[in-house]
Formats: sequence, C-alpha cells, structure tokens
Amino acid sequence: RFGQVRSFDPNPALNEVFTAKIITDLSVGYRFKSGISLTAGANNLLDVYPDKLKVAANTSNNRFIYSRNATQFGFNGGYYFIGASATF
Repeated sequence: RFGQVRSFDPNPALNEVFTAKIITDLSVGYRFKSGISLTAGANNLLDVYPDKLKVAANTSNNRFIYSRNATQFGFNGGYYFIGASATF
C-alpha cells in the first residue's frame, strides 16, 4: 500500500493530492527433482498507475502525465516474468 501523497509548491494553486494505491506482487515457483526450478510472477499484477496530474500548469505544456515532484511508485504499469534456474 502506497499512502496518499501531497505535492506542495510555493504557489498554493499548484498543490496536488494523489490518492493511496495498492500494488500487488505475486510469484509462484516450482522446483523439480532434477535441480531445475521455474518461477513465474508479476510486479504490479493488476497494472495500477499513479494518479495523473490534475493541474495543467504542472504538466510542463503537456509533456508530463505524472508528477515529477511527488512519486508513490513507478508509472510503467505491470511487469510480468518467467525465470528458470539450475543447481548442479
């Protein structure tokens, strides 16, 4: 859980509040008798994104969608993976 975040500016009209979000990570692994294991998982399983900027003046002429001043977590969405390892 990433709590509520506030971005403050010397100009109070540019202050913003970003709501709390829950990010779910999950991984499942299985080890075979032969010493090989497989893992599949996800970081940010449900593809949650931070709140977008609401004050147009904070977007630097629409170049930025998400805040550069107050970040809760990354803005690239979900990351999914499969991994293998072997023990000799």
